[in-house]
Amino acid sequence: MGNSEPALTRQLVSLRQAIENLRKAMLQGDSLALDEHANKLAQFQQALFADLIETFQILQHQDDRAPLRVEDLPPALRDRFVGVTGKLLLQVYPRDDVWQRDKQEKFVTDLRKVDPNVTGTPVQLYEYETLLKDSYVQAAWYSLAAIALMVFFHFRSLGAVILSLLPVGIGTLWLTGLMGWFDIPINLANIMTLPLVIGIGVTNGVHILNRFAEERTPGILARSTGKAVLVSGLTAIAGFGSLILAKHHGIYSLGCVMATGIATCMIAGLTFLPALLNLLGRWRPLIKQPSADNSLSTLGQEEPR
Repeated sequence: MGNSEPALTRQLVSLRQAIENLRKAMLQGDSLALDEHANKLAQFQQALFADLIETFQILQHQDDRAPLRVEDLPPALRDRFVGVTGKLLLQVYPRDDVWQRDKQEKFVTDLRKVDPNVTGTPVQLYEYETLLKDSYVQAAWYSLAAIALMVFFHFRSLGAVILSLLPVGIGTLWLTGLMGWFDIPINLANIMTLPLVIGIGVTNGVHILNRFAEERTPGILARSTGKAVLVSGLTAIAGFGSLILAKHHGIYSLGCVMATGIATCMIAGLTFLPALLNLLGRWRPLIKQPSADNSLSTLGQEEPR
């Protein structure tokens, strides 16, 4: 039985250990303690036997002339399983752990094949998680669209929008790979990082493009802008990284994902974007120098010759 039913085997071993501990406790102490233990055990045995006798007497004298009806149930049990309209409550218990998303989805799908209007805690959790996930994904798209629009108004160029969003895209791609590598799933706690990472990560590209528009050189890291982006990113990583110290798994996951996402976007902004600007700058001038009235530079247009 130990190989076929390991859970039952552990329970039986635990029961045997509890009985041995009880016997040791009953045999400890002087004669007065032993008499007290014996009296307590005798009282327990008498109460147990009295309960068994009462149970058998109820079974012996029960009315078996007709089958059991709903009206014969105790009020507390009847009110729990019988509705005001007379409908009966049918409870279905899952075989798997429905706290896991994939097993929860399979359980709810199987139930809805029988009754589309089924309800209960697993169904409510499934719908709540789905609604929350879709809401954060939608918020991420809205934030991305708003950021792209503001960057376009700032630089007046679609090329600038693409270049400013490249560090976010590459950083998010790296973040996804790292989450898969360290087996960190996307859950209700860390999915809220999507709009946050986009909003924080895009600032790196905007600052670097602004400095590049002024000096027309991609050597950003050796200048004050690169150092400012680095220090700003490190402070944000330290702030969100402090959540890793939390014992709550959700907050811990939020801190890990947020700190890693900011770090990947910062690294992409300080390495990939300057290198891309240098490569494209050799092909043609990308940025007009600021005009005399200190207006914003534009990207994606050639200098007038």
